[in-house]
Amino acid sequence: MTKEECIADLKSINATGMECIDYAIKALEQQSDDCVSKAELMKLYYEYQPTLATNVYEFGEKLKALPPVTPTRKVGKWINSVYSVGFTCTCCSLTQTSGFKYDFCPNCGAEMKGESNND
Repeated sequence: MTKEECIADLKSINATGMECIDYAIKALEQQSDDCVSKAELMKLYYEYQPTLATNVYEFGEKLKALPPVTPTRKVGKWINSVYSVGFTCTCCSLTQTSGFKYDFCPNCGAEMKGESNND
């Protein structure tokens, strides 16, 4: 189910609050046909890089044949910054100097579930 289909379905059902949230979570957890593994994509790119200009069609066909994957959210935690006052994201090293530990990193989107998040 695409994001657009999920939105259309949510608009068409007569559900409230948590029912909508549960429905949306189930829909978004499904495997997506338009997501591929970055590692597989890079492997394919490097395989075709020397001849990409002459093999564009073949590269495109191989790209379409890559298996779909279910995206996963990065999970990190805020740790005390070594270099300045604030907290640093363990996923992308963004230093947050506001003194507030957000639930998600504003830079990389990682969900902050680590044990140091609530210090």
